Amino acid sequence: FSHTGASLVAGQTDTNTVWDVFLYDRTTNTNRLVSHLPGSAIAASTTTTPAASSAPPPPPPQPTVPGMLSADGRYAAYADKATDLITGQTGTGYQIYLFDRVTDSNILVSHASGSATVGISALTGGITGDVPLISADGRYVTFPSMGTGVVSGVTDANANADIFLFDRMTGNNLLVSRAASSGSVAGN
Repeated sequence: FSHTGASLVAGQTDTNTVWDVFLYDRTTNTNRLVSHLPGSAIAASTTTTPAASSAPPPPPPQPTVPGMLSADGRYAAYADKATDLITGQTGTGYQIYLFDRVTDSNILVSHASGSATVGISALTGGITGDVPLISADGRYVTFPSMGTGVVSGVTDANANADIFLFDRMTGNNLLVSRAASSGSVAGN
């Protein structure tokens, strides 16, 4: 679930005043901070949205959905506008992350080809903000994007969102919505 509360986890450090992602454990009746800084289970992202000087402040960054869990609850896939959940991360706008409860860490799913830290919204298009889906075992995450550069060598001239499949085991993305005649041309 997503929430703006700064005291949902014991010892939580949260000064961003924006939405964070949490995981509720029904067995222990406790919350766990999912959208946390690398190396800290209680420090929330420090990403904030600055207000425009001549306009009302934009809404705070928040996940489009609280996320989806793998069947065993180990992995959670979610969208967030935070820019500091991965060490060395670059890129702004919505990104798709995969949280691992066992390692207590996040992986940037929506990354550029050849880099685990460059978010695709730093490239043309970016994330459309739709729901990421996760396989039962947490190995695969699908997500939509209008970004280019998610998969090397892909031709995409249709200006529509495409569907990509992230493989946690390889760390690579694959174009799913491709033309039947080619593995490297995005379909309509």
